[in-house]
Amino acid sequence: MNDEHEIEAMAKTLIWAIGLITQSGPEDRQHIALVHRQVQELAASIPKDKWRCPGSYCCDHSDACRAADDVACAGCGC
Repeated sequence: MNDEHEIEAMAKTLIWAIGLITQSGPEDRQHIALVHRQVQELAASIPKDKWRCPGSYCCDHSDACRAADDVACAGCGC
């Protein structure tokens, strides 16, 4: 994927996540924040020589959340 397409895909994902978050109630937003924090902790625990985009570590979780209609997928960064 070239840079322009990657930027466009990231922008669409960001817009989707913002929409999901803003339409969620307080409990769902808290759940999203918890998952986001867990992804940050996971990314911080990865050695620098093994580093990839943080979203790549969360894609499986994000896919499972989306399949289950779980709003937490907005906190995954994937």
